[in-house]
Amino acid sequence: MEDHVLMLLFFRIETEKKILQLVKKEKAPFLIGLDTYFVTNYNECLVMEYAPGGDLRLLMDKYDLPLKCSIFYAACIVQGLKFLHENNIVHRDLKPENILLDKRGYPRITDYGISKTGIGFEDQIYGRCGTRPYMAPEIFTESHYTRSVDWWALGVIIYEMILRKLPFDGDSGCEIRLKIIYERPNYPRTLPAYVRDILQGLLNKNPALRLGSTVEGAHAVMERPFFFGMKWEALRRKEIKPMFIMNYTE
Repeated sequence: MEDHVLMLLFFRIETEKKILQLVKKEKAPFLIGLDTYFVTNYNECLVMEYAPGGDLRLLMDKYDLPLKCSIFYAACIVQGLKFLHENNIVHRDLKPENILLDKRGYPRITDYGISKTGIGFEDQIYGRCGTRPYMAPEIFTESHYTRSVDWWALGVIIYEMILRKLPFDGDSGCEIRLKIIYERPNYPRTLPAYVRDILQGLLNKNPALRLGSTVEGAHAVMERPFFFGMKWEALRRKEIKPMFIMNYTE
């Protein structure tokens, strides 16, 4: 049993290192990459790029994010997922705590410990994992799932940024799971139509119909009215400035 746990841990470390190295090599703008790594007598140490602005959770707890800011962060996350999926990587644990803010204020996806590599369009993934409020319903109800689970998690994050609460919450893990499987999110009447559109598309309980689940992937998400006017190439080059730049010390 102990050997099995050690092998699993080794596999996760190697997966994370592989993804970190790829991100660094390709200079993917909205993901955390690897600076270097070294091995001691007892540990393998991964030194990641520094993001001094904290994580998206801390920012959300501190500020009531303007809608324009939420759209900007969502667009950056879409670009990050686009890179991962185009390289056959599924994150599987996308949540505000795993989105760090760099010194310029740009959000960057991190923590690839339970990511799955070698997963292309419609390839099946096995094994239940993730952080419950951000897990897609099929992870609980089916024996397998696809990379579409990352788009569901993005929907939860967008909902949380804009409405300042989770779409599916409860007093226990079981209650949250049942709500994710059976209940619909609450959409206030005052919610703009284009916001409702992106949320309903990403939080579709049918993974085959979920926004982002088709072969177009991220491009289908990028084309929604929610991102109307977004200059994607300028964003990729980081020519669009973030609204928040957190204070930090070198």
